[in-house]
Amino acid sequence: MNIQWYPGHMTKAKRAMKEDMKLIDLVIELVDARVPLSSRNPDIDDLGAGKARMVLLNKSDLADEGQNARWAAWFEDKGIHVVKIDARNKGTLKQVQSVIQEACKEKIERDRRRGILNRPIRTMVVGIPNVGKSTFINSFAGRACAKTGNKPGVTKGNQWIRLNKTLELLDTPGILWPRFEDQQVGLKLALIGSINDQILNKDELAWELIRFLKKRYPQVLSERFGLETEGKEAAFILEEIARVRACLLKGGDLDVSRAAALLLDDFRAGKLGRITLEEPELIHQGNKYGVKIRSLAPSIHMIRANIETEIAPIVGSEEQAQDLIRFLKDSSSSEEGIWNTNIFGKSVEELVEDGIRSKIYQIGDESQVKLQETMQKIVNESSGGLVCIII
Repeated sequence: MNIQWYPGHMTKAKRAMKEDMKLIDLVIELVDARVPLSSRNPDIDDLGAGKARMVLLNKSDLADEGQNARWAAWFEDKGIHVVKIDARNKGTLKQVQSVIQEACKEKIERDRRRGILNRPIRTMVVGIPNVGKSTFINSFAGRACAKTGNKPGVTKGNQWIRLNKTLELLDTPGILWPRFEDQQVGLKLALIGSINDQILNKDELAWELIRFLKKRYPQVLSERFGLETEGKEAAFILEEIARVRACLLKGGDLDVSRAAALLLDDFRAGKLGRITLEEPELIHQGNKYGVKIRSLAPSIHMIRANIETEIAPIVGSEEQAQDLIRFLKDSSSSEEGIWNTNIFGKSVEELVEDGIRSKIYQIGDESQVKLQETMQKIVNESSGGLVCIII
């Protein structure tokens, strides 16, 4: 599945967040505990550079408890304050206030030395769509001060909320990033409901969920639907779910799409049990264990290409051309060199650069995308064998 979703309002929201960031002491980032890495917007690291950081593992009640502990340790190892929460349960939020104070202790001490007392900590609450930011704010504040909903895109603009004399929160719209380079990220965000369902093929999405559950949580489908899944394809299992749950069309045919929606709703609501879709990978060396995290580098410049161009200034007569040749030869032996030699108002270097840029611009967008995809396959999928490129 190729999943991309970046509606126009997200660009506007990102600009507003960048403008407001100068007022902020602490960035509180909510991530979905079922996909802690995939639900982190990489743009937040750039927007919040230099600010105190805090991560809330929201919906931790829906995620595998063992994986919750691993991910909390992973964030803490990176120097990020972290709290596991269920935004709907105020009891899980008791620790948040004290961790905010801990994350901002340098700011508080700096204010104290300047004689500034009781200035509230200003925090920006950020996260991807439908991760639970507004629900967290309402529960934390003890009142309905942020608009909520069970679909992405409910919060449309930034909203300041004063909780008490010591803390102010800025609620922000959920934003994604323009393109998912790793399609597994898009798939996981679609599964947890952070992508608009209207653009998705729910049948295919349900097949992907079934394949994952068979591999990582094989007992879930048999316990929930009473099915034997061993050796069966995802499409067949989805049809069986439709049969078990009486998802039928007129005439008695199976309504597989309805069964797909039912399965996805059950997963998102936690009715399939506590499930985490990604986890830190343990590595074993001797008697020691470590954690391997797969990351994606959006741009690594690793290949140099020699691009040829030529300049051919037309000067007039043959005698004038010979004069230009002598002038260029003399310039090449000068201290400045031929590159800085001025010809018709531009240096030789500038003329050559113009020629190179012109060649590069002739490469169409489609060719650039194909070249990028080819290089990604060579780097990520080859293992020292023969690579054949057919142009």
